[in-house]
Amino acid sequence: MVGGNGLDNYIKGYSTKDYLRTVGNDSKKAKWIFGPDNKAVYVHNLFDTHDLSMKHIGTVVFTIDLSFIQQFMSDSGLFSRQDFIVIKRDNQYYLTKPNLAHSVKSGLRYHGPNQQRLTSINGIGYYLFSKALNLDNTSFTVHYYIVNEQIIRKIVTASFILLLVILLILIISSNIANYLLRRLILPIDNLARNMQDFKTADDLPRLRERAEKANTFHRSDEIGTLYRCFQRLMSEIDRLVVKDYQSQLLTQEMENKYLMAQIDPHFFI
Repeated sequence: MVGGNGLDNYIKGYSTKDYLRTVGNDSKKAKWIFGPDNKAVYVHNLFDTHDLSMKHIGTVVFTIDLSFIQQFMSDSGLFSRQDFIVIKRDNQYYLTKPNLAHSVKSGLRYHGPNQQRLTSINGIGYYLFSKALNLDNTSFTVHYYIVNEQIIRKIVTASFILLLVILLILIISSNIANYLLRRLILPIDNLARNMQDFKTADDLPRLRERAEKANTFHRSDEIGTLYRCFQRLMSEIDRLVVKDYQSQLLTQEMENKYLMAQIDPHFFI
């Protein structure tokens, strides 16, 4: 059984028998054949599993148009026109730029999967990144050739964006720090100034007015506690001033009564 029509010469130089010959009758591994013009063929044997006999009952052959890889590279916006991809399977290569096949094959001769390095092809510097890929028990190696200039441009762009983010974070952090410092230091500084300005009892109304404008009595932190204590202190001083004034009035009144008591007998003589 062979699926598909027109398999002969789908890849130049290959007939249907050639495709079937690549897997034989006993192979349970699929085979890939890469050809020019973005063409590939996938060949896989079919086996009867109904009675576990694993008898070979046929072969399925798929023809694949690999041009979608180039289309993806063009549409993704991740690659430049000079970038290209190489897919290696055993001794077969598929390149999105077939004209570079000879230079690429010689350059990849000793380059294994999961490696990266800088290389040059036709005077153009590339960053080469290789990645192993397993598909249906078949191992591929995908080689990404990215122009150095593009890598550097992306690094510079990423560094610039990172720098802007860092500056933005620093500005926001500075503003937050200034706000917290103003919220913490200014009330204490105002409280210290009020204490320094207190000289006589006549300063109490002015200091009380300042404290009320600060509007820090309702704060639940230590600063609010300091202001409430200062307010109670001013109230206590005010009470003591009033009490002292009352004491002075009482003393004056007693002195007046005492003088009157001394003067009154003279009027009775």
